[in-house]
Amino acid sequence: MPVEKGIFARYERCLQDEPSACTARCPLHVDVAGLCAAVERGDFAEAFASLRKRVPLAGIICLICDHPCESVCVRSGLDAAVAIHQIERVAVLEGYKPYKRKFATARKAGKVAVIGAGPAGLACALELDRKGFAVQVFEALGRIGGRIWDHEDAVLTEQRIESELSLLTDLGIAISLRTAVDEGSLARLQTEYQAVFLSTGNWSQTLAANPETLQVAAGNLFIGGRLLADDISLSAVVASGKRAANSIERYIKKVSLTAEREREGIFATLLQYDMTGIAKAKPVVLGSTAATYSREQARLEAARCLRCECDACLRACPHLRSYGRRPKTYARELYTNLNVFLGTRYANKMTNSCTLCGLCQEVCPIDLGLAELVREARQTMVETEKMPPSAHDFALRDLEFSNGPHFWLAKPAPGAGETPHDATTAGGGLTADSSTDAELVQTSYVLFPGCQLAASSPQHVQSAFRWLQDVLPQGCGLLLGCCGAPADWAARGDIMAKAVEQLRTAWSHLGQPTLILACPSCGDVFARHLPEIPTISLYEMIAAALPGVHSETLHDGSGESQASHPALSIHDACTARHNLALQDSIRSISDQLGYTIEELRYAREQAKCCGYGGLVWYANPEQEQLFASDGAADSDQDLLVYCAMCQDLLTQAGKRSYHILDLLFAADAPNAATHRMPTLSERHLNRARLKTHMLAEFWSESDAGPLPGDSPFELEIPDEVQERMEQQLILREDIVDVLLAAASGVASCFRNTEDNSMIASLRKQNVTYWVRYAQLSDIYLIHCVYSHRMEILG
Repeated sequence: MPVEKGIFARYERCLQDEPSACTARCPLHVDVAGLCAAVERGDFAEAFASLRKRVPLAGIICLICDHPCESVCVRSGLDAAVAIHQIERVAVLEGYKPYKRKFATARKAGKVAVIGAGPAGLACALELDRKGFAVQVFEALGRIGGRIWDHEDAVLTEQRIESELSLLTDLGIAISLRTAVDEGSLARLQTEYQAVFLSTGNWSQTLAANPETLQVAAGNLFIGGRLLADDISLSAVVASGKRAANSIERYIKKVSLTAEREREGIFATLLQYDMTGIAKAKPVVLGSTAATYSREQARLEAARCLRCECDACLRACPHLRSYGRRPKTYARELYTNLNVFLGTRYANKMTNSCTLCGLCQEVCPIDLGLAELVREARQTMVETEKMPPSAHDFALRDLEFSNGPHFWLAKPAPGAGETPHDATTAGGGLTADSSTDAELVQTSYVLFPGCQLAASSPQHVQSAFRWLQDVLPQGCGLLLGCCGAPADWAARGDIMAKAVEQLRTAWSHLGQPTLILACPSCGDVFARHLPEIPTISLYEMIAAALPGVHSETLHDGSGESQASHPALSIHDACTARHNLALQDSIRSISDQLGYTIEELRYAREQAKCCGYGGLVWYANPEQEQLFASDGAADSDQDLLVYCAMCQDLLTQAGKRSYHILDLLFAADAPNAATHRMPTLSERHLNRARLKTHMLAEFWSESDAGPLPGDSPFELEIPDEVQERMEQQLILREDIVDVLLAAASGVASCFRNTEDNSMIASLRKQNVTYWVRYAQLSDIYLIHCVYSHRMEILG
């Protein structure tokens, strides 16, 4: 079934097409940004062509325009308005080409009389001619042009005026010179023609016209020029002729004269251009004897134009920048992508490259964000079986690992009573399948560090847990596992529901304690999916306890004096953008430890994503690198983070980054800023080892189960193979499974006669893994690895 527009429709409000202040202030809506762009690159012919699209008789009018656009140029609040009029003058003088109509216009629209061949009358006549009307111009004087001739000078010469005005006769517009029209003849013309436009500068009768349509009463007479106001500017005069032509066309075609005309002429744009970070640029000064800029002066001044457009989301988000999409276009492409029945869904990868962080909405002047839209698009793709399995498969299997026997653990505080379903069993302890009539264990607080901190810096989980035992009178329990964020980001409601129920069951069996969270993403998930579970950030607890705590387990591990601490910039977690208490706690801790904080441009509610959110790290690694590099470039200072993945990805991008727990627990804090991101296999191993160490240290229990990747033989994996494993999301345990299957005859296996190596393959769930290796005694040297999702038949 086709996807209904629904949520997509509201993205039509996006301001991506909203004009700049200068264009909105121009009665003729000249594309100032396009004009300046063409002049800057020296394409004066294109610059003049852009003027001619909007301005009748551009070869004249743009030389003498009253340039109201400059009065609203946003640069005026920074240094000086762009000299738009001088730029357009150079565009005319250097890029002028006589107008040539490409195709003859069919004369079937009707007959219109234009009285007065001044700027307004000529503009109306040209516009009506373009629309296919037969136009008759009446002029009392012996030549057309009206007050245009008042501007004749060394630049706007008689020859230039006559050359441009000849356009009307070239187009075949009928002109009657020395033909005065009075009130009596006007009435006659109204009966002979379907409509009449009156724009003579002298008229004895006062005429009142509708200011929107320029129609007099409800008849076929329309007025413009100085009949509207004595002090009307030249640009407004020309615009009145174009507006009247639009009204006449509607009048003759018997359609609404007022519908959708709010933005004809001058109007207020909704675009509020953000000048943050814009550097001053000295304006180009016209010489005292020069009438116009030189070509080079025009190019330099045009370069000062900011090309104002609503680009706050593009500035903030590397994903939108890389795809060149704003919300309106983005939504249209997603809608089209979801409605493809046959053919390629070109927007699949784009859909899975959004981190769902919500920054676009935070910076949008009309509060329009893409996260909700992308979530719904992913959900629809999953429901209609259009989601590419490769996008999120590894992350979902990683979630399964974290909530399985290698890592899952639910324990009350050391020394508290145990439940019959304690988490030391091979099955992982408290799960969604546990009996509901088990004895409850009353534990007031339980630490839930999350899966990524445990994978990246398991030593910090141990240190934090030791500290909690010191400061909490009744001790603290421990819950190891994954909150389900990968399933949430992948729009896998079925997997998410299972993870949520597993957590809810464990929480209930532990006596419904307050969970102490060390991961901001977990905080976001619990708030949205498990609001009944009370939570508090580990960092809020530390910030509150620091002033009076002198515990050996909590200290500034840098070994430096407070005065020697470097300045840091806090890279806030995007999943905590609305968690003010958590943000404040990080700043409080760093302040109490003596660190100076230099706030980033994108901080707190406008925090940027590191690229892990939305599973972009798995679905589009190149895009994740853009996110990380973008965040790394935001400050010259070292960064301070409180999300494990932020530290991993930012340091991997070459940016020195501390985790807040490095400042508290690391024995050598300065070196922690160059933290090496563990490999995928190491992340699994770190979680499993953490569970083993925690059981041994705090509960004096042994977890004798095998560790992931354990094998009866030694593996030698060269660096280049390890790099390929990371790129293809292949774990050490996958390689071990292939080798064990080959040794037992289960896996396909054959010999490469060129180098006598062996090649074996094994399909695990939806993925087939291939390993090329050589067996040297008890050592297996891995030459190459590869994985794919194809199923080879036959």
